[in-house]
Amino acid sequence: MKERVGKFRGQSGFERVQLVVVCCILAAISFLVVPAFIRGRAASQEEKMKAALRLFHSANQAYRMAFNQGYAASIGALTQPTKGRRYLAPGWDTLTQYGYRLTYKTDRMAIPSHFALVAERKPALWLKPASLCVDERGLIFRDDSPLRFDGEAGAVCTRGIIVV
Repeated sequence: MKERVGKFRGQSGFERVQLVVVCCILAAISFLVVPAFIRGRAASQEEKMKAALRLFHSANQAYRMAFNQGYAASIGALTQPTKGRRYLAPGWDTLTQYGYRLTYKTDRMAIPSHFALVAERKPALWLKPASLCVDERGLIFRDDSPLRFDGEAGAVCTRGIIVV
């Protein structure tokens, strides 16, 4: 047997096959972990959005009680200081919260007596589309089917299941 000559004499290392096996194992683990991480993040964002919808409902109820003129005509009416009071933080004007797109609807009256705030999550890799909705009743509805908001019947949430 010949003795190894050169720079790597007496050193051992990984063979290519061992490196390929390790890479395959890491790839398999990542295919299991990444979807679970994304689903966990989506669940966390959904819980934050539910809390934000409850906050929005409380702010709109406070606005109605303070002015005795019905609910706010827009989200901007709740974020602008009115009579020295702001009901929502200015960040609500962006119409996106926690990965959801917000749509605010009221009935078509001069003094709105109904409102609905719909939060819609766009479908993404490993995530289905979903929407959350709160109206003047304070109930939060969750709908996993594509958004079907009935604007003609007034601004109320009618589809989905009630979530706590």
